This record gives sequence, C-alpha cells and structure tokens, in this order.
Amino acid sequence: MKKLNRLCPVCGNCNDANRIYTCYMHNGLATFLPSTYDIIECKKCGMCYADTSATQKDYDMYYSECNNYAGVQSIKKEDEALYKSIVEELSRLVSNDASVIDIGFGRGDFLMFLRDVGYVNLSGIDPSSYSVEQIKKQGINAFIGNVYNVDEFPSVYNVAYLGGVIEHLLYPALAIKKIYKILKDDGLFIIVYPDFSDMSEDNYDIASNFNLEHINYFSKYTVDNLCIKNGFEPIKNIRCISFQSKDSTQYGIIGIYRKRDFAAYNQLKIPYDSVTATSINQYINRIKEKENSTIDIIKKYACDGKIVSVWGTGQYTLRLLATSALSECNIEYYIDSNPTKIGTIFEGKKIQAPDILKYFSGTLFVSSMMYADEIIKSVYKLNKNLEIIKL
Repeated sequence: MKKLNRLCPVCGNCNDANRIYTCYMHNGLATFLPSTYDIIECKKCGMCYADTSATQKDYDMYYSECNNYAGVQSIKKEDEALYKSIVEELSRLVSNDASVIDIGFGRGDFLMFLRDVGYVNLSGIDPSSYSVEQIKKQGINAFIGNVYNVDEFPSVYNVAYLGGVIEHLLYPALAIKKIYKILKDDGLFIIVYPDFSDMSEDNYDIASNFNLEHINYFSKYTVDNLCIKNGFEPIKNIRCISFQSKDSTQYGIIGIYRKRDFAAYNQLKIPYDSVTATSINQYINRIKEKENSTIDIIKKYACDGKIVSVWGTGQYTLRLLATSALSECNIEYYIDSNPTKIGTIFEGKKIQAPDILKYFSGTLFVSSMMYADEIIKSVYKLNKNLEIIKL
C-alpha cells in the first residue's frame, strides 16, 4: 500500500494498513479539503479511519467558515432519548450544580436540554461564531474555540461532553489529552459517537457515514483504547439509536469515562478491534447497489434536459456531484432550510429558502439522507403539484 498521509489516530501506527474503500466527494466551496481519500484499517490495533491529506488548518477553516451545524435549537426524538439516557447516568454520578462543558455544541440542543432539566452551571465551546451567539441568547455561557484549545481557558469542570465530534477530529488523541487537562480530579468525560462496528441496519447512502467530515470510524473497542491510553477509566458503554426512520437505523454509543491517574492508565494493554473493518465492508457492498439506482435516475434527467431543483446542499449532494451526472442536470435552484446557508453560493447559484418552491414548476430532487420524508411533506404544503423525486 502507498505511504499513508495519517498515523493511526489510536495507536500511532504508520506502516501496516489495509485499504477498505476509496471515497469520492465533491468539495464544493471547501476546495482546501481533498475530494478523495482511502478508508483504511490499521493492522496493529484495528482502528478504521480516513487517510486524508487535509491539515488541521484546513479543518479549522472548514468548521469556522462552512458551518453546517448551526441553526435553531430543535431536539429530535432520537436526540431526546439519547439525552435522557445521558442525564439518567449523570444524575447518579453528579449533582445538578456540577459544572458541565459541551465541546463543539453546534446548535446547542444538549445544553438546552440540560438547562431544561435543572442543570445550572453550563458552558459551551464551538468554532462557529454564529453558534456561540445563538446559545448566548439562551443565557448559556459560551465562547469561540475548539477542543484543541479548550485548555487555554482558565476554567476546570466536573463533566466534559463531546457529542458527535470525535469522528470529525484529525487528532482525536490530542483532543482527549486536552479534555483531561480541563477536568477536575475524578471528573467525568462523556463521549457520543456513531458505532461503525454495527452497520447491519444502516441503509443510508455512503455519504451519511463517509464524507468530507467523518474521518474516524470508531467502535467501543477503539474509543476505550483511546481513552485508556490517555488516562481515563471506562465506566460504562451504552448502545443507543443515533438516527432511525422507517427505512434505516443507525447506532451510536454513549461512552462514560472517569479521569484517573494518567501514568497508571496509559500503560494498560489495549485489545484489537477485529469487527469494524468487516462491518464497514459489508455495509459498503450493500449500499453500492442502491447508490447505482440513484445514479441511473439522475443520468436520465441529465440526458432529458428537464428543469430540476435540488433540495439539499449537504454531504449527500456533494457525493452525488462527484459520483453521478447531477452537475450536468438543468438545475434552476439549490434549496436548503439551514439559515446559515440561505443566500450563500453553491455550485454557482444562490441557495434559496424553501418558499421559492411556491413558484417552481419543474421536478424537485430531494437530496437528503435522513430528512427526506419530512422535507417532502413540507414541500407539498408549499406546492402540491410538484413532481418530487427522493434521491
């Protein structure tokens, strides 16, 4: 195999790896991120990850300037169940006046949930100034930054929460070292992440799991390994549903760890992850057939030249732009409901708010992996005569 761009983010291995799949993505405005990378399995510890050539500076720019996680707080049913599970565990371990920091809080849903159930000492850090401004309006302390500089601020905390973040990090081991520094002795570290060792019921497109942002493919084995190596004692792993629709289920893990003596814990022997690479391979082989059907639909519209609009400017659309004839279609509008995207330029066109569909008479492609059914319902309220195709 060719020389790797990244060391294994768990064990630091730089030599022995197996290539699982090559991922292709259109990088849109984020031209500083590579549009292709190999998904590899470390032969030393079993960790699976993206062998991306992007630098930390590239990702800092991406998450500060191409923010896809801001917006109005809105807790979905899967998130509510997840948050209830976390609070149930927290209530056994700390009082509700414990100091809690949410690192990379995005819209701030978890902070809002904690506030609503009685936690009073809350803080957040996020690279997006928009996100920080929004959560401050809710009366919650927040500042601009990221997990790599969280220790530069003077506070220490009883609880650090990292939800849906670690799979995005170029240097997850460094991030956990930083979190170790900001926790009080015996402090709790709660981490939530997608479980790539269990993809048996996941029918979403490849871009749902492997995209410009997801660059680490963890299981409970590899996260335990990472935390143990950096001074944390595993307390509990809880399997949870991270997203569910009538067609698909994605699983995640809530990992709860306690800060311990670093010298004692980082010497513990770590097990090999023997399941995640197999799970990823099985998922990709199953989903490629479904993806080929979508590519055929798009090719037909590209050849016909019929006017279409596309709802969705996220990772799924970026993958379709790289792997299908979507860019050759006669696209009138790109549409998105994310307030930070509306009015910005995507593929040479200004992103429109959904209301534009009241006056549109072509075909609408709904390019959303997880919210397509909800989008279609809202579109019919705007224009019941539209032809709608769920990609």
